[in-house]
Amino acid sequence: TTEAYDGEPRRLEPKRGHGSMYLQDDPMVYVDGVPLSDLRALRQIGAADLDRIEEMGSVEATAYYGTNSNAGVILIHSRSKPTS
Repeated sequence: TTEAYDGEPRRLEPKRGHGSMYLQDDPMVYVDGVPLSDLRALRQIGAADLDRIEEMGSVEATAYYGTNSNAGVILIHSRSKPTS
């Protein structure tokens, strides 16, 4: 609640849906094309190993990666890609 200009308490009603306010809505992260399921793994990437980082907004990300990417996508490109 908050007080209006007349001093009376008012309840603020959210304009977003319940799902978008309370569910985890992290962007999808890919490192050299491989999806990263645990964001804590990003700590293992040193700054010297990074080539570039790209960000895709929700509309573009959904077009490329489907509805699971509605919070956007972060693409991380390293200087030396791992060999398989």
